[in-house]
Amino acid sequence: MASKKFTKDSEEFKFFGEFWQLAQKYYVTEDSDEYWENLIKDCVALEKKYPGKFFLQMLVGLQVTLEEVHKEKKGIQ
Repeated sequence: MASKKFTKDSEEFKFFGEFWQLAQKYYVTEDSDEYWENLIKDCVALEKKYPGKFFLQMLVGLQVTLEEVHKEKKGIQ
């Protein structure tokens, strides 16, 4: 199986560091427009900084997962 090592200079390595910070920042969901607006704003900023399908799918996945977790927390189906 082929693999790739992400060096510290690679776009992927840099993205993952920033993605990790983003995930930590928004991990605990809040029931406020400000929380969701800031999440989207920060995701859009990362998408612009790191264009590409892989990066976009990671960001969309985070948003979808946080929304699902928030709905479960509130008891919404």
